[in-house]
Amino acid sequence: MGDFVFALVVICANLKVLFNSHIVNWGLILMVFGSILSYVLCQVAVSEAVMFKASDQFGSMKHVISKPATWIALLFWTLIFALFDYGVEYLFKFLKMRKLARDEKAEL
Repeated sequence: MGDFVFALVVICANLKVLFNSHIVNWGLILMVFGSILSYVLCQVAVSEAVMFKASDQFGSMKHVISKPATWIALLFWTLIFALFDYGVEYLFKFLKMRKLARDEKAEL
């Protein structure tokens, strides 16, 4: 469970950087997906290391990836994150417009 939660944090943090960037270019896209890929590769290397063979950490990444619920939960949380992020952005825009309208009304 901890492997999945940490993977979710890494993926959502990288997607937040991608979503909140004002300029999206190939460098940013490469950096975000490279970061996610490097995490997955390092986690697989650590979970398949022979020194963890006696512990419950051995093969944990293979166990996490093989479950369909992992992919459904990852998709769900990523979509919820994106919707929440855009919702908060539009809420701030709405509040700003409301304040401006109230200030204009007060000046009249």
